[in-house]
Order: sequence, then C-alpha cells, then structure tokens
Amino acid sequence: MQGLQYAVWRSCILCVLKGVVTQGGAINRLRHFYNPKHDKMKLFLLVNVLLLTCSCFAQTKPKKDDTKITIVFADTTNKWLQAKHAFIREGFQVEDIPGDIVKTYPRSFANVGLVLATGTISGNTITLTGYYGFKLANLTGLDIDPAKANTIRISYYKASKTWKLLMNVANRLGSQITYGN
Repeated sequence: MQGLQYAVWRSCILCVLKGVVTQGGAINRLRHFYNPKHDKMKLFLLVNVLLLTCSCFAQTKPKKDDTKITIVFADTTNKWLQAKHAFIREGFQVEDIPGDIVKTYPRSFANVGLVLATGTISGNTITLTGYYGFKLANLTGLDIDPAKANTIRISYYKASKTWKLLMNVANRLGSQITYGN
C-alpha cells in the first residue's frame, strides 16, 4: 500500500507542477495506478488519500509563540452575540455590554490559575487573545491591566491547555482560522 500512496502522491505533484490538472493529466496518470477491473477498495483508498491531502494543505497551523487567533465568522449577523455564546459554552462569564470587544471575567482553570480572554471584532473577523495567572495574581474584574497583574499571555506550544481553551472558542465561531502574534 505504501508504494501505491507514494506513486499517487508523486503523480499528483508532478501533474500540479506541470499544470496539466485541468487538461486531464492527473486523471490519466491515476488510471495507470488503478484498473477498474480490479478491486474497488483501491479506488476508495485513493480518493480518501487525495481528500485528506487536500484538507491538510488547506489548513494553517499555529507556530510556537503565536498569541492571537483570528476567525472569520461563518454567519455575520449579530457577531457579538455569537462570540458571547461561544465564550459561555467554554465556561467563561462575559461582560454584558454589546460592542466591538467581548471581555470575559477571570475563569478558574486547572485548579491552580485563572484565565482571562478577550475577543476583538473587526469587520467579519474576531481576534482572540488571553492571559493566565495564578489565583494570587489578583485577577478580580474586567478593568484590570493584565500586564500589571503578574500574568502570562496565552501563547501556542504543544502542551498548552490555555491555548486549547481559546481554540475551543475559535472552533465554535468559524472554520477559517489563522494565527499570529
């Protein structure tokens, strides 16, 4: 099976590089690897491999130390309310003042700290950022300055639980997600 996958990958990449996908070049090359008289399972596996490959290349992945998640709203009606509900579903309490910024109250997280998140709406996108700190960091309200409250900005790294919390909110808001600093 490995040889077939490699051959399909190589064939598709060569076709794309040569620019013959629209001229049927990819189809002709794939017929070389699949004969309809044989097993239908090969075709099924081939289609799945191609679909998975396309979906993997279409998504961006966060880089280490990214601190912002930007999401394009799937539905652009009442964006503030959508963001509010996404935060609430992840266990945050949200300031109830509609506007361009969705602020959360500090949320207890992992029995040792607090998480504070913010969503800034601009056009049809929302940018999520956040901070976390220990309970002793005196995070008690919305009007705090996280930079002065002995907190750490939420950033991406492989084992970050706070980043996963922001990603859960992002996934509730839309599917077009990008990352940045």
